[in-house]
Amino acid sequence: RPRRFDRIIKIEAPTTSIREAYFRKKLPDLVTTGQLAHWLTVTEGLSFAALAELVISVACLGNSLEDTVSLLRMLDDILDYSKLDSGRMTMEKKPFSPEAVTAATVATIGSRARERGLTIVAIPAPGLPKSLLGDPGRIGQILLNLAANAVKFTEDGGVTLQVLCPERDERQATIEWVVTDTGVGISADQIDRLFNDFVQADETIAGRFGGTGLGLAICKRLTAQMGGTISVESTFGEGSRFRVRLPFRIAQTPADRAPPVASAAELFQAKLRQLGRVPRVLVAEDNPTNQFVIRQILTREGVTPHMVADGRAAVDAAHAERFDVICMDMRMPEMDGLEASRMIRSGRGASAGAPIIALTASAFPEDVQACQDAGMNLFLPKPVRKEALLDALLRMLTDYPAGDRHVFEDERSEPEPVQHGAL
Repeated sequence: RPRRFDRIIKIEAPTTSIREAYFRKKLPDLVTTGQLAHWLTVTEGLSFAALAELVISVACLGNSLEDTVSLLRMLDDILDYSKLDSGRMTMEKKPFSPEAVTAATVATIGSRARERGLTIVAIPAPGLPKSLLGDPGRIGQILLNLAANAVKFTEDGGVTLQVLCPERDERQATIEWVVTDTGVGISADQIDRLFNDFVQADETIAGRFGGTGLGLAICKRLTAQMGGTISVESTFGEGSRFRVRLPFRIAQTPADRAPPVASAAELFQAKLRQLGRVPRVLVAEDNPTNQFVIRQILTREGVTPHMVADGRAAVDAAHAERFDVICMDMRMPEMDGLEASRMIRSGRGASAGAPIIALTASAFPEDVQACQDAGMNLFLPKPVRKEALLDALLRMLTDYPAGDRHVFEDERSEPEPVQHGAL
């Protein structure tokens, strides 16, 4: 399995700027030209590509998925950290069941625990609120991170996820999740720095288990943003207990009766019916694998994109033809995406005012600002996923149907909720 991210873990940088500079320099190469982009995009493309593409062996596909998931988790950590660090992470407030979120975590991590010969159980306290207002996705992210760590560092015994309600009145409730394992435990000196950025309790963890050293730091920041606390008790050699305590308002709508949310593909198709025509989409992307996947995503939805492989060709196409939306890769030969966007905006071509979506793995605030300064309108991190791409196109077609100049938005902020499904 590729270990190119391991170098990130071992950095002993004295300042945040040095760490961010490292990521800003390395991440685009890892995502746009590395194994992550290749395997992720090919794997997604295979799920709906022509039957001829499905002759790839199941064994090879399985290995690709394994590598993809491992590397994608690292990338997700880095992007989440960037959003939290820049204050761009937003939280949903919708009805959810604390018991259901806990059960979903156990179901997700259960197979991994069983493979290691461990038990994992959820223990909900009696009388839990049936429905609360919060962000079940982010709560699940915290619980999954803690449960995955517990399984990872436990060789015998098991893991329990308790969910308690220590405080409650008619309007609000405090929920406490307790993740307990019988693993290796954490020494006292390691606990003091456990929730720091880019830190893992043991220097050898990177080589043995992988990871970015950001998981617990992200859990702490997510918990704080939701107004809660996270703590740990541990005895070295005996196990650990993590506590996450969060306040919520009690929801009036039962979680199991919350209105269903359409997928991005369903919403996109509804928009096409409303438009009464097929939108014209210009895609500037030099990587053949990324071209293949973006073309397949859009073609499946009834849109045939106009594909170009460099910034100069994108400028020429935008000057000559009118497009409803432009998707612009940032790193291309001949001319990069920023310069191409500036030229499109400054000219009087047919698509001078068309919405431009930035496609890039450089997900730091300075990169977002550079996109904004170049006249771009939305920021879509790589690797491109089907739901995210369709949601971005939907937002542009909805907010700016006439292709007028408009205000930049950051797609890394949470979009309107969509139900993410498999390709």
